[in-house]
Amino acid sequence: MATTKITFTAPISLKETLLELKDTYHLKSVSAVIEEAVKNYKKQKELEKWEKANAALLENPILIEESLALSEEGDNRYYDN
Repeated sequence: MATTKITFTAPISLKETLLELKDTYHLKSVSAVIEEAVKNYKKQKELEKWEKANAALLENPILIEESLALSEEGDNRYYDN
């Protein structure tokens, strides 16, 4: 994996927290802590987006009907080729 050095300004408390996490969870570097945190943050935001879309779906009876119809008949567009 290609890497690049990133420099940013952060409160001292954040640096202390990063070092604490690194030591507590036996990660090899602060970069590994940040990488894991960003990966989890991205997953969380994607889940929130899906939850918001699902909530919108549940508020729209037409979309619910269309969604149920698709699930019953299946969608073979990707398999017929």
